[in-house]
Amino acid sequence: MILQSLVTLYDDLVRKNLLALPGWEAGKVTCCIELDGNGQILDVIDIQEEIPFGKKTKLTAQVMNVPAHVKRTVGIAANFLCDNASYIFGLSTKKAETPQKAKEQQQRAKDCFSACRQLHLNLLEGLHSPAAVAVRHYFRYWQPEQSKDRIPPAILELLASGGNLVFRCNGVYAHEDPEIREAWNTYYNGESDAPVLPCLVTGKRAPIAILHPAIKGVKDASSVGASLVSFNSPAFESYGQDGGQGRNAPVSSKAAFAYGAALQWLVSNPAHRVFLGDMTVVFWAENADEDPVDFFSCCLDSKDVLEEDTLREILRKLADGQVINWRNLSISPSNHFYILALSPNAGRISVRFFLQDHFGAFASNLLRHYSETEMVHAAWDKDILPLWALLKETVNQKATNPKASPQMAGDMLHAILTGQRYPATLMNQTQIRIRAETGDKKISYGRAAIIKAYLTRNTLSPSSNPAYREVLTSVKLNEKTDYSPYVLGRLFAVLENLQETANPGINATIRDRYFNSACATPSVVFPRLITLAQAHLKKVDTPIEINFSKQLQTLMGMLHEGFPNRLNLQDQGIFQLGYYHERQNRFTKKEEKQNV
Repeated sequence: MILQSLVTLYDDLVRKNLLALPGWEAGKVTCCIELDGNGQILDVIDIQEEIPFGKKTKLTAQVMNVPAHVKRTVGIAANFLCDNASYIFGLSTKKAETPQKAKEQQQRAKDCFSACRQLHLNLLEGLHSPAAVAVRHYFRYWQPEQSKDRIPPAILELLASGGNLVFRCNGVYAHEDPEIREAWNTYYNGESDAPVLPCLVTGKRAPIAILHPAIKGVKDASSVGASLVSFNSPAFESYGQDGGQGRNAPVSSKAAFAYGAALQWLVSNPAHRVFLGDMTVVFWAENADEDPVDFFSCCLDSKDVLEEDTLREILRKLADGQVINWRNLSISPSNHFYILALSPNAGRISVRFFLQDHFGAFASNLLRHYSETEMVHAAWDKDILPLWALLKETVNQKATNPKASPQMAGDMLHAILTGQRYPATLMNQTQIRIRAETGDKKISYGRAAIIKAYLTRNTLSPSSNPAYREVLTSVKLNEKTDYSPYVLGRLFAVLENLQETANPGINATIRDRYFNSACATPSVVFPRLITLAQAHLKKVDTPIEINFSKQLQTLMGMLHEGFPNRLNLQDQGIFQLGYYHERQNRFTKKEEKQNV
């Protein structure tokens, strides 16, 4: 299903002229060899382009539509009309540690040039265009020993980094010459010695791909590329398919090229790709429609996408089946949408998950997640917390490498997009940080949002206690509920506020010393805190004393069964929500007074 979807995307991209036909690819080219009609080098030119880089510009290789490159391992395999200095010039550009090593490298470079010469003489034989004749003469008469004398020092230095070269004759690039292109297409699509089997993607009998394409750019994967499909050891080969490699999962060469080209395009395109944890997440829409892709990318970053509307309201319209206009683009909820999450695995790429559904379904699941994480917050905080901000709350930011668990990050994204239960590790890691942290970060906006969302999605059921359900549906302080854990959380916040008022500038409050134990075993801690509060009340002015006494009396009156001996993990979360709501309500009132 994944490969079929990628092959379909490839066809759509070719139709829109965003990808090349089979046998061609977007190659990075650094230099161009100018030839005369007899194949003699006139010049070797640096054709890098200047692109903006911050306030400055930098040189980068030019991207050209060149003949598809072969997949190299440790052997020698030449590319047609676009390759590095070892193959085109027979020149070794690597620095050797010893004279013997230098001799070996130079010999390998000569072998590379011989393979490249043979390929070009075979393919260009019988062609009559000026470019074909010039390149054929070049490979027939060029001697690798001439390289250092005929190539400018600046170009030699540039080629040392492994840049590719192409040919040009009379102002025409050889790979753009019509006769040469036709010869290459015939060669590429010609008969193959690969076995002919039914293709798992197309269902048609065709020569299968022995080696599948390597995809570059997947986070933390090999820099030379990693394969989505590979069988490079007898341990991975099916019974009876010894040495067959591609026989295990027969995919035609054309289908393999198509899915590889489409996936490489997605991974290389920032508009279709995000990095999360160790994952590279790519996404695309039916018919290669860019409109929903742009909007989905904006959703993952949780930005407001319209001045007169909010992200949540737009998602609600899509979930209701309405077609919306966003930045003059039309987004239909019925458009099929695809999301593929990839992770590195040695020399391969692992699929974390693959989702496909109508765009309206994904919008509905995103809306549900944003509703469940909705929480009262300070005026300077965002209304919607992006996923990376939630994951950040589960990690010690003072650690050497403060990154969330890659497994949890993937599970979290999958839960958001599918509407399934949040991973238990999300709540566990959040609780660990709450117990370890001190100060205002203990119950932060993000952690309160995580607790509310996790308990709402993972613990609520039709048979849940109505009072329990009531506090989980509260975005801000609920002063009417008498659900004991919630009231205890509020009471602890009031006791802390009283202590801070009675002792301005105090270094450590009851939050630092008693919060975790009060959350788990209220009957042990709260009697001591109530006694301590009496001493604090004596230190404040009479109007303040009366105000705090009323608050304490009201909250104590709502504890009909006294202080519980223990709170389970769910009720500890409710305690933390009550504490956060009470504190945030106090800060909200201060902000309102300042605004007045």
